[in-house]
Amino acid sequence: MKAIVNNIFRLLLGLIVALAFTACEFKETIVFDENGGGKIATSFFGEQLGDMLESFKEDSIEIGKERFSMQDFIEENKASIDSLSQEKQKEIYDLADTEFFMENQNGDLLISVKLDFDSVDEINKKIKDSRRAINYQLNQSDVNASKMETDENATLDDQMDIQYSWEGNVFERKTYIKDKDAYADAVEEIKDGLMLAGGMDYVLEYTFPHEVIAISPENATLSVDRKTVVLRSSFSKILKNPKELDLKVTLKK
Repeated sequence: MKAIVNNIFRLLLGLIVALAFTACEFKETIVFDENGGGKIATSFFGEQLGDMLESFKEDSIEIGKERFSMQDFIEENKASIDSLSQEKQKEIYDLADTEFFMENQNGDLLISVKLDFDSVDEINKKIKDSRRAINYQLNQSDVNASKMETDENATLDDQMDIQYSWEGNVFERKTYIKDKDAYADAVEEIKDGLMLAGGMDYVLEYTFPHEVIAISPENATLSVDRKTVVLRSSFSKILKNPKELDLKVTLKK
């Protein structure tokens, strides 16, 4: 099973160029419960990538529905992980219980990570953890201590602080840039990928236990039962202005 998963992710890396020709989205899904906790799902959806993956696969690989965990990654790369700093080791070992789901949905590819949270204050860390776990898995065909200590994606993430709050009947998601110059440098480092990023969307889908009476920005949409808010923007717009996904939701008391 582990060998199959490793081969699948190597194939995924080989399909990066195809992202420019398909509809792709990363989604941040949160379902809140009455107590302010709930469930988070970070997912990637690639139109036609499931079929593309099948066309490149080895005979021994079958892609239908796969479930696997970060623990597999840790066991396979323990020597490299144990050579990292104590802080980095803890960061990785804390993800051991993280489970992944991958499915070829009639030719389309879905990869997702689901985590529970107990309070609004935990949301940002949980989302970063899920993205980090996916990144480790996608890069496990070339695992080494230096690579894991100097991850460029983490550098971009580290320049942003996304704060979630829920006070009274108002929920907010706000983005702050810690160091504008450092953020600009991090974006510059990945500028070669910006053409691909233009074809990808990032979607927020938040479901609340109470009806929504007001939302901002105006391009956010509301479900028929008025409990689920969806906000969508392209990666290229978000990289230029991370506040594209700032959100304010007022709930019925």
